[in-house]
Amino acid sequence: MIGPQRVGGSGEILRGPARSSRGHHYWRLGVVLTFLAALAALVAVAPGEGRAAGTAAVSVDAGPFLHTCGVKTDGTIACWGDNRFGQTDAPTGTFTSVSAGGQSVLTAHSCGLKPDGTIVCWGSNDFGQTDAPTGAFTSVSAGGLHSCGLKPDGTITCWGDNSEGQLNVPTGTFTSVSSGFEHSCGVKPEGTIACWGSNSSGQLGAAPAALSPDPPPGQVGSAYSHTFTSSTGTPAGSFAVSAGALPPGLSLSDAGLLSGTPTARGEYHFTVSASNGFFADATKEFTLNIVSDDTNPPTIEASAKNADGSTYTAGTWTNQSVTVSYTCSDGAGSGVASCPAEETLSGDGADQSASGTATDNVGNTDSATFSDIDIDQTEPSVTCDTASPGPTFVLSGAGGNVTATVTDDTSGPVSTSLSDAANVSSVGNKSVSLTGSDNAGNSTTVSCPYRVKYNFSGFLSPNPQSSYKAGSTIPVKFTLANASGTRISDATARALVASPCKVKVLFSGGTPTNNCATYNATTDTFQFNLKTSKSLASGPYTISVEVSAPDGSGVVNNEPVQVTIRR
Repeated sequence: MIGPQRVGGSGEILRGPARSSRGHHYWRLGVVLTFLAALAALVAVAPGEGRAAGTAAVSVDAGPFLHTCGVKTDGTIACWGDNRFGQTDAPTGTFTSVSAGGQSVLTAHSCGLKPDGTIVCWGSNDFGQTDAPTGAFTSVSAGGLHSCGLKPDGTITCWGDNSEGQLNVPTGTFTSVSSGFEHSCGVKPEGTIACWGSNSSGQLGAAPAALSPDPPPGQVGSAYSHTFTSSTGTPAGSFAVSAGALPPGLSLSDAGLLSGTPTARGEYHFTVSASNGFFADATKEFTLNIVSDDTNPPTIEASAKNADGSTYTAGTWTNQSVTVSYTCSDGAGSGVASCPAEETLSGDGADQSASGTATDNVGNTDSATFSDIDIDQTEPSVTCDTASPGPTFVLSGAGGNVTATVTDDTSGPVSTSLSDAANVSSVGNKSVSLTGSDNAGNSTTVSCPYRVKYNFSGFLSPNPQSSYKAGSTIPVKFTLANASGTRISDATARALVASPCKVKVLFSGGTPTNNCATYNATTDTFQFNLKTSKSLASGPYTISVEVSAPDGSGVVNNEPVQVTIRR
């Protein structure tokens, strides 16, 4: 809060725009000392001085601190009392009204309204309280350190100190304005008021609060009591029924007590208003049920739906969350007071349940439970039975199935075993898609690999001997066929040895750089002359034939034979 002066350590009154909490107490002391000093000065005034002349007056305004002003019948203003800051030096000219203000003698000022609607102010101007704005006004009110004026359009303008929000006028129109110590109030056209500025002592007042709580149901022949606890505002107001009618036997007191003994059953609608005569009323429509004697509980039924809105049947597995809802009724009874809200179950597990309780308006209850809810939202596990490259089949052979195993710890698998036939019509590394499902409708699909290879005839004459001398050449001959022994076509064979080569001979003692086999269409054989190194140590070595699939899917045959190298 901002004030005009404070008191120094020696008791001297000091001027200043701001004061702290401790300074506020000094400020009050300064006001008292100023008042005593001014009173002493007035006592010293000679008889007849400082008083109005014997002229008829139209209006008068006694200022809050030691000076008074009045408008004479001729429109001139006369002021008297303390004049240390020129607060009684009324300007010349005619006026229609005058207002004397100030928060202390040191801030005393006055304002007058002229016939043309302009405002003139005089006296102390430490806070701009005499700097009246230009323009036309219909009334003026001088406050503590500020002043306010009402314009012809109904709006209000204030000037001077704004440390407590004194100049923050609410929007809207008004019919009158009055400025106080550190606040102001205006009357609106509809008769309510609005105040602004300091509210240190509740001087701004307050409108009634929203009405609450709602009245509970009552029963015929039973004493009823309910209090509306909402504030009626400041100043204190009263409660009243402004529309509708209370149940027979009940009445509403000014203090907001709804009481009595109901005499008739029914649903009653009425509006309660809280009013203090100054601020806008608070109103609310209420419904009050008065019931007869009711000893029967309400009825409640539980039902369930899946997340997609389909009906859930108890005891069946679902892969969705399940929402249980309740329907409550009370027939000819007192009526349902509360019905449980719906409940959603989303966790995996069997034999889950949800329960709810319905209550009627006299406290009777009944419960319902929806049980045996089975939820499984987790996909089953599907594992191929043979690791990569999977089971191996021979070209155009009897074939077979690629299999997988299904497991599920919650609802269980529909089938624990899956299979699909291998396609052996061509060579290659292949796969089949196998889908496993559980009893809740979840599924998992995996790709299980398998291999289709050539029928390798073995090594042909001259077969690799069991023993070779280091540095010798080992002839490697073989054929590729299908499962029935029919050798592959010349075209297929030539394609295999064309670049990039798909039929290679490997040697554990050092594979040659160019290790691609050749094809002899006359004998339908593949061959390769493996030249060994003279530096090879004596011991066992492995010769392997590696054949890759024409489709580029990788190696399909790897056929080894062991030989011994001697020195």
